[in-house]
Amino acid sequence: NNAYRYNSGGTNKNTLDQIKAAAKAAFNQPLTDEDWNTIPEFSRSSSVSLIRKFNHQNDWANALVISEKAAETPSGLFAEAKSLTKSAPEMAASKINKAVAISGNNPVVKAIAAKEFYNEKEFGQALENISSALHSMDNEPHWHALAGDCFAEIGNLQPALYHYNNANELMPGNPEFLHEMAKLYIRDYSPSSAIECVEKALKLEKKSAEMWLTLSKAQVDAQEIKKAVKSAERAAQFAPGKAAYQKE
Repeated sequence: NNAYRYNSGGTNKNTLDQIKAAAKAAFNQPLTDEDWNTIPEFSRSSSVSLIRKFNHQNDWANALVISEKAAETPSGLFAEAKSLTKSAPEMAASKINKAVAISGNNPVVKAIAAKEFYNEKEFGQALENISSALHSMDNEPHWHALAGDCFAEIGNLQPALYHYNNANELMPGNPEFLHEMAKLYIRDYSPSSAIECVEKALKLEKKSAEMWLTLSKAQVDAQEIKKAVKSAERAAQFAPGKAAYQKE
């Protein structure tokens, strides 16, 4: 599968031949270190399908070798961490930290680690990783958004707004960023700024019930009650039958 993908992308023929040779070796005998080293990193992250295939064939030797080799890469460690999130969260965190360490503190790997920690509600570790990633590469809008989300989760609104402003400057006109900024401004008791942001977002996503509801809440805070009622009605219009919108 990977050989086909590389060939479609016009990959160097020698690389393609190496991958084919490694794949052939995998079906006849356990992979050696030499076999494994011919397969590029991002091919290793797709090894789950091979592991399953060997398991179905009761070929435990190859399944074990591939799983052990895959686990030595950041992608393999992230996959392990996901499987451990509920049963062993401390072990999952250890796997994520190891992925960052073996990557040489690569900022992209740190950003992925930050997202994993955020999903696990480990906001302190998420913030530590995304802040470090941004220190190396501060022009990634989605990284700034993730930093903003981390600060928002721990109730630190000013840094959250700072990062979302950066995200919006780096990617102007993103309705998601504008909407998140509006929700932060509501929490920060700045209804006029919230209204400005969400109205810009609604120009891009006219039928978003959630955005209309956010506008309604900001208008209530700004004492614009008649406008708030109309906005809430629009929210209910685009999300009929949803109790939260009807209640608002």
